[in-house]
Amino acid sequence: MPWPTKTIKGTAYSFTHLAPFVMPVKATPTDAATYQLRVSFGFHTVTRAREPAHTPDMFMSQGNDHRSLCIERHALSLQLPQLIRYAAAGKAFFSNENNYIIVERQTHNGVVVPYAVFFDVRQSANRKTHDVAMTVVSAYLKAKLPKRLDTIKFATLVSKIARGEKVVRPK
Repeated sequence: MPWPTKTIKGTAYSFTHLAPFVMPVKATPTDAATYQLRVSFGFHTVTRAREPAHTPDMFMSQGNDHRSLCIERHALSLQLPQLIRYAAAGKAFFSNENNYIIVERQTHNGVVVPYAVFFDVRQSANRKTHDVAMTVVSAYLKAKLPKRLDTIKFATLVSKIARGEKVVRPK
């Protein structure tokens, strides 16, 4: 994702912090392997739907997806690489869709709000460099996140994907 720096009203916004990276994920005790996870970041981690008040200098496009840079999402995205590294030792949540969520609590305007990081994982086609590919699809403050979400250990999720096993949502 080599996006160019975006300048809005004289302020430059860089995206170098969202360069893809590979990190080790130590599997569960029953699977002594360490898997290589490639993490990449999608367009929606720093953009939002265009609104009439948005100026052309905010506009960004990726293929047929036309959005605006979101200053708030960009600021939050600065912590995404470290948040993913930290989450590898914790839990992921099943979303209502076909992907997963990492939730980090953020203080926003004096209120603690969930920062929801939505991601997809799949077995890598290039097993020489990494076992599993993770794409952070979107990330934003989500005040109305359900109070109870089904969980899976992040390392278990990566391990199952790497081995080609089906990931089953708890009942």
